[in-house]
Amino acid sequence: MHHDDYFTHEKALENFLDISNKHPEADYFFCGTNIQQEADASSHIYFVDEHLLKNLSRIPAFLTQKNLIGAPSTGFFKKGVQIKYDKNLIWLVDIDYYIRLISNYKLAYLNDPAITTVMFEGQLTTRLKDNKQVELSEFIYCYLKHINRFDRLNKKIIRQRMLDLIRIFEVKKLSELKFPLNENQVPVYLKLFLFFCKINRRFAFSAFYRINSYSLKKQW
Repeated sequence: MHHDDYFTHEKALENFLDISNKHPEADYFFCGTNIQQEADASSHIYFVDEHLLKNLSRIPAFLTQKNLIGAPSTGFFKKGVQIKYDKNLIWLVDIDYYIRLISNYKLAYLNDPAITTVMFEGQLTTRLKDNKQVELSEFIYCYLKHINRFDRLNKKIIRQRMLDLIRIFEVKKLSELKFPLNENQVPVYLKLFLFFCKINRRFAFSAFYRINSYSLKKQW
């Protein structure tokens, strides 16, 4: 558990034990989150979307669009779980870990905000949020790491997220990405998209989004 997170109530650990007994087939157990803002002492409860949770095992790439699981502090795993955190990542270290976890192990969800996470100025999440170079470089790293392991549906999901990041950070050419990249490290999909952007950026976004959105809706 992170040093600034804690059990929300006195029965939190007991509830985790109960869910582990109810689901002996599961290897990883996670719960809802009580998210507290240090600045004004406000808080809100985050529960996992039940519909998305049911599909999570077949769409791990969706975690690149939305972290459904939450902070690492919300999870407990059995000692047999062999997945390790990737030391090359900072911003997407949790997402990368969860994708590999879901692809190899079974999960169980405790519908209880048993863990409280504290958000405060200066913490890593706050400092790195909206950092163009960090978010894009780590996303491309994860994209290249997982794309060949994904089925067709998951490939479309992670490619849609790539389009989102290119739009959000207004990337127009590869030279804007300052991290070390050689020709073999640039995703072909990204090169193809930016090529069409040179011709007509609005058309490129419209066409690429339409292809991915239609495919995702059809699969869902």
